[in-house]
Amino acid sequence: MNLKGYMSTDLLTFSLEDKTIEAIDKMSGYMYSHIIVLDSGKIWSILSKKDLITLKHKYATLKDFPDYKRQFFYVKEDEKWGILCRQFTYIETNILPVADDNGVYLGYYKLSDVMEVMFDTPYFKDEGVVLLVSKNKDKYSMMEISQIVELTGSSLLGIFVFNKTEDNIVISVKIQTNNLAEITEGLRRYKYDVIENDGEDIYIREIKDKADFMRKYMSFND
Repeated sequence: MNLKGYMSTDLLTFSLEDKTIEAIDKMSGYMYSHIIVLDSGKIWSILSKKDLITLKHKYATLKDFPDYKRQFFYVKEDEKWGILCRQFTYIETNILPVADDNGVYLGYYKLSDVMEVMFDTPYFKDEGVVLLVSKNKDKYSMMEISQIVELTGSSLLGIFVFNKTEDNIVISVKIQTNNLAEITEGLRRYKYDVIENDGEDIYIREIKDKADFMRKYMSFND
């Protein structure tokens, strides 16, 4: 899934000579976790807003921040949705700068926009039943689970890895069906443990509730 159309360009950026306190003041109306510092149009560094506030009296200008406080990360404009999600999680940020192959800054992706795309998929948007199934991590097959569901005439809305342990994997399967008992029986026949049968989608609702909170939180930026 390509999110090229979701890139924004309205975020304030800063230069090396900008004063730290002034940068903090300019970003006070935004809830973003980082600021982007440019040098001749290229990304020089990404600085944590938390570090700016904590160290504002120690480093007068943005260029004074030492290497160990500077981060450097960006994604490409045509980056895939899955990679963006991993980057948001791994870096612990709510913005991802976008740059070309030469490091020239083009814009940024917001975490809230990426989440909107995810929650607009059938897995989260459509009504259905959620099953949590578990099996040895070396013996499960997404294709096998899909076939078990579809052979009953049911619709598969989505499937993803819910949790992992050293030996087992837990998979969340969302379906639309009138044959839940038949699906459950089929999964058990292929040695899947059905550890949760949630007809009310509490897991999905919990995730949606968290997303709604984040959307409200991020709306202060708009």
